Parts: sequence; C-alpha cells; structure tokens
Amino acid sequence: MTTSFNTKNTKDTKALFYGCVVLFAIVVVSQHSAQEPLPRFRSGANLVTVDAYFTNSGKPVTDLKQDEIEILEDGRPQAIESFRVITPRGPGAPRSKPDPATAAASRAAAADPEARVFVVFFDNWHVSTDGSLKAAAPVSEMLNRVVGENDLVGVMTPDTPARTLSWTRRSDAIERVVRDTTMWGQRDRLDTSDPREREIAACYPEDPRRPRFAGVAKEMIERRREQKTLRALDDLITHLGGLRDERKFVVLLTEGWVLFRQNEQLAAILDPENPTIPGPPGVGVERGRITTENDKTSVAYDRGFASCERERSLLAFLDHTIELRQLAQRANRANVTFYAVDPRGLAAFDDSIGPMRPATPEQDRTRMASRQGGLRELANNTDGAVVLNTNDVKGGVARMLADLGASYVMQYYSTNPKLDGRFRSIAVRVTRPGVEVRARQGYLAPTEGEMRAMTAAKPSLPDGASVIKRRAAITARRRGPSTGLAYVRAEQPTFRRTERLRIEVDMPEGAANVAGRVLTAQSQPMTLPVGYTAQQVNGKTIGIADVTLAPLAAGHYSLELTFEVNGQKESAAYEFRIVP
Repeated sequence: MTTSFNTKNTKDTKALFYGCVVLFAIVVVSQHSAQEPLPRFRSGANLVTVDAYFTNSGKPVTDLKQDEIEILEDGRPQAIESFRVITPRGPGAPRSKPDPATAAASRAAAADPEARVFVVFFDNWHVSTDGSLKAAAPVSEMLNRVVGENDLVGVMTPDTPARTLSWTRRSDAIERVVRDTTMWGQRDRLDTSDPREREIAACYPEDPRRPRFAGVAKEMIERRREQKTLRALDDLITHLGGLRDERKFVVLLTEGWVLFRQNEQLAAILDPENPTIPGPPGVGVERGRITTENDKTSVAYDRGFASCERERSLLAFLDHTIELRQLAQRANRANVTFYAVDPRGLAAFDDSIGPMRPATPEQDRTRMASRQGGLRELANNTDGAVVLNTNDVKGGVARMLADLGASYVMQYYSTNPKLDGRFRSIAVRVTRPGVEVRARQGYLAPTEGEMRAMTAAKPSLPDGASVIKRRAAITARRRGPSTGLAYVRAEQPTFRRTERLRIEVDMPEGAANVAGRVLTAQSQPMTLPVGYTAQQVNGKTIGIADVTLAPLAAGHYSLELTFEVNGQKESAAYEFRIVP
C-alpha cells in the first residue's frame, strides 16, 4: 500500500557531512556472505515470515489472539506456526538496553525482535542543495516521534558499503549530524566529490564545433549516479536481509531517479571520420612564443579516451527500470520496507539550471514523472509510503510513519513446495470488526538455484574445540538471522527456532554407521531429520551433523551422533535449549 501526501510547503561543506556520516556509518567492518540471503526460506524449509500492523480508528490494536487472524497464500489458508506481538518502546521511554559497541553487539541488537531497525539513506547524488537544506526537518521528525529508545538507527550513503553500517540508539547524535551538515546534496553541484565525473566532462566537452558531444557527458554522469545508488540500495537490502526476519525500515531521502533505459544513440560512434575525443589543449613554445594546440591544425587527444569510450558503451545499455523492479522484489523477499521522502517539497521543475545543459520542458516533465513513479513503485512493492509534492514534508513524514506501532510477527510453512521463483500473494485477515490490517502483499518464492546456494555450507573447524564427552570433542555452530547466513561458533547453548544448529565432532578412527538424531530432555528420540557429512581435516575425520530448529518448541534438547568403533556403539551429544 502506497500513501502519498499532496498538501503544500520548505554551511557546512560536504567534507563535514561525510565526516559525520562516517562517524556513525563506517565504524565497524563485519564479514558478510556474498550470496543473496533468503530470510523467508531459511534452513531449506519454506518457512514464511509475515509481520502485520492492526489498527482501529488509527490506534494500534495490541490484544488480538492467534485465532482471530487468518493468513492466505494465493487464496489458500495457511496454518500459523508461531505468533507474537512486538510492542516497541516509544520516544521518551526509559532506555532499557545499552548502545552496541562492537560488531557482535550490533548484530545481536539488530536480531532482537523487540527493537525496530531503521536506516536513513542519504542519496546525495540525487538530492539538490536546496533539498539537503530542507532535509533536517523531516529526519528530526522521524527520530523524535517514531524511533523508540530501544530502536536501532543506522546512516548510509551510496558511497558507503552496507557491511560498514553501525547501529546506535542515540538518535539525537544522528539528528545533530543532519542539522549541522546542510550541504550534502550533490545533484546540482559543479564541484562534486567524484573525480571520474570531471574526466568524463573533459572527454566529451560541450563544444559548438562538435555538436555530436552535446549532452553525452551529462547523460553518462547521470547514468553513473543512478547505478551507484541502485547498487548501494541492493547492497543494503542484502545486508539487512541477513540481520533478521522481522521488518527493516529504510527512510530514503531522495528526489528520485530518471530510470534510464537502453540508449543505442549514446553508444553510437560520435565522429565517423575520427572516432576519438579531444582533451585539453597542449602547451608548447614555437618561434619564441608560447603556443597551444589550438594554434595548430593538428588536434591533441586525451590518452584516457579509451576508458571513457568503454564506460560510455557500458552505460548506454543499462536498463534501470528493470533493476528497480528487481531491487523491489529483493527488498520484498528480505522484508525491507522503503519510505521515500523528497526533501525539496513542492518542485516545479525537475532539472536545475546548470551546471550541465538543462532538459527541454517536455523532457523535464518526463523526467519528473519517472522519478516520482519509480519511488512510488519501490514503496508500493515493499508496503511503504512516499512523501512527494508537498511543502509540508515534516508533517507528511509524521503521518507516513504514524502506524509503525505494535506489530504482529507470524510464521507459517507454505503449502506450496514449488521452487519456481514466482510471486505468491499474501492476504492477512482479521475477524474482529473495525480492525484494519496493513501487511505485505506477497513475496517471491526462491528458485532451486537459490536454495542450493543458501544451503551450501563450507565446514571448517576452529583452532580449539571444547570437550563435551570423554570420547569426542564437539564444536557447536549456529546459523540464522543474527549471523548473516554464515555459521559462527555458538558460545552459549541457547538457540531460536529461526536458526540452524551444526555440531562438528572429532570422530575416533574406524568409526562406522554414523547417524544423527535429536533427543528430548527425557532422552526420547524425535522424528526430526539430521543431516550428516564427514570431512578430513589435518588427517582427522570430522563428523558434521546439521539440523533445522524451526519445528522444535521451547525447551531442552540434545543433538547426538551415534557410531560404531570396532563393533561397539558409542555416541557424542551436544545439549542445547530452544528459547521463545
């Protein structure tokens, strides 16, 4: 569901802005899996997570029971496996949790379902100077009226990798960054921070003697900027998808994107007679006076022309309309919601006058419609909202985020086992009269290739292993929302149902007929499949047992490997606990 607000509306250097952003956004570098996460299909099972907001007359409803809610997938009822209500602590409430200080603490904090996760994305390449001047008000409104004391906030730009995101609960510090740095928008600035843009402008100068160059540099630069932003957002979605199953919120400060399509004209040879690009005039001395190459009949050429031409060819065949659609699909799968805000307010024209040639009136209208349409598409496909064409941006943001109160997080096993990559619609219904529902409209099922990539694990052993039983050394590892889909050593034997458990056992020589099983606290075996593989490490055999924890209820269990050595049965077991 997309919400638009059509009412009326709103020095420091860019170095200060980036310095402040770096302070909050680039403090921790954590290792992250390069593969795309599939948070809704963890552990190879089609476990689907749905979070929904229920309101009555605009006020959150927090007392619904599971039997009052029905979930349909493609029109078919689904059995709700887990159900919980998340009630965030609002602004001004006493803080009950500390600020994360390390990478591990940040991941643990982000995995906490009681804390919401917000990212403020400053799209500096697509925000004008005027827009960056007006951005402080809507951001302050969000931080002061929506973000609770235990919620987490991160800051990102297109030039900062998502893996460097750090989280803070001190929203006043981020508010100070936005308030004190008001010149971060670079869309209409001549002295941008990207030296490559200056090289492109030098390769294709706006020269009346070479009309074929007209507009080439501008389009190339704009295409590069869009590519930067879309790739950064895709990187952010991947990172957030690995943090947790629960919804993540991205407040996107941007004026939108042109969404360039393939342009064969941009890729065409510019000068059939001499397909090279002139560079700056050369300087020399001739007959006792200083001369330039413009004084001669010959023309000097930039030796960097070849790189400009390669980039021109690549940029000409981009299609950002497809990329945006795929980006929205990945965000939907990762449970990331976008709230787009145009900080300029009510904009009469899209293109500014300078530093590059402005668009014609017809082109300007087309560009404006494309920018706003793309933002609406992104918000609509991720159950977000937009604030466009309004001089009351601050009020629009407040209304846009007003319903982010208590949420219900539910999980079900899809009755459709196909791995076809197709869209599956989700409908959440409630039987209580007068209650309105806001939930995501569906998700993309994974493909067989994605499932194989997700479940592929590369077993490895740490330098040391703790002895659990006399006959075997066991190392336990976990994989889930808090680990970014990577196996990490489990320091504590406490797990959640959204995780996988793997134990690595130093097997005795000659072990045979190895099998794994899960036992209850009363040592009763459960009908839960346990995967087993073996690996040779430094001449030793390491037995690896792996199990999905989703079917288990809260309680105490053990994961056991049984095997035979010289005809005698032996076992190694790891005791663990499932928490709600």
